[in-house]
Amino acid sequence: MAIAFSRRHPPIPGYEPQRQLGENGAIVYVAWSSCAGKQVALQVWDRSFSARQPDSTFVGLEHPNILCVLEVGEVDGYAYVAHEYLEEAESLGVRLRRGPLEETEARNLAMIVAVVLQFLRAKGVAVAQVTPGDMLLGKTPKVVLRSPDAQYARPDFIAPEERYGQQDDVTAAIDVYRVGAFLYAMLSARSPVSSHSAQTGVPERLPLRQVNHAVSTKLEKVCMKCLEEAPIDRYGSLAELIEAIDDSK
Repeated sequence: MAIAFSRRHPPIPGYEPQRQLGENGAIVYVAWSSCAGKQVALQVWDRSFSARQPDSTFVGLEHPNILCVLEVGEVDGYAYVAHEYLEEAESLGVRLRRGPLEETEARNLAMIVAVVLQFLRAKGVAVAQVTPGDMLLGKTPKVVLRSPDAQYARPDFIAPEERYGQQDDVTAAIDVYRVGAFLYAMLSARSPVSSHSAQTGVPERLPLRQVNHAVSTKLEKVCMKCLEEAPIDRYGSLAELIEAIDDSK
């Protein structure tokens, strides 16, 4: 059953709202897309939040583990984005509030993130770091892509060289760090470094098994190598990291 769009923004042509899902800077609807011929999730930002509109370079990227962005647009100064709708999908961030993941599941999700980052690099698409809040769980896990700007940055998930402004020279190492930070969070249900140490620039990374004794020494070694301070001490590529994760079984 259709509902009316909020009076706080104009109608979005081509979309018929069916119900409102929530509001957090943007109003989120389940809507019928006449162009796609299916239900989609539609976010509409208030004018004061228009700078947060998603990067249009994500539109049309097709990968089984990426949440597909169907359209990005603007009506009378109100930015909107339509993406595929996943019914009852829980974010990994919410799941981790109940505790760490089992090693097998964490390993599989880390592999997915690594493969997605490989895919994006081959396409020449830059993204922000991937945090647990950017992973939607379900039959097919999906990564929500974020633009690589400061508003999405979490200091506890940023590689050291990103803070020093050297990221253009070490992009492969940054991707490896991102997968390691993601893996650490899944296996510990906490950030890879404390928020205080991330802000002061002196990272504090507890060995993974000090936080979760159930993690195998093999997988801990892989994770902590990804999080080395110096890029040269990490894995040399995502392909090398993927092989190491697989070998840790």
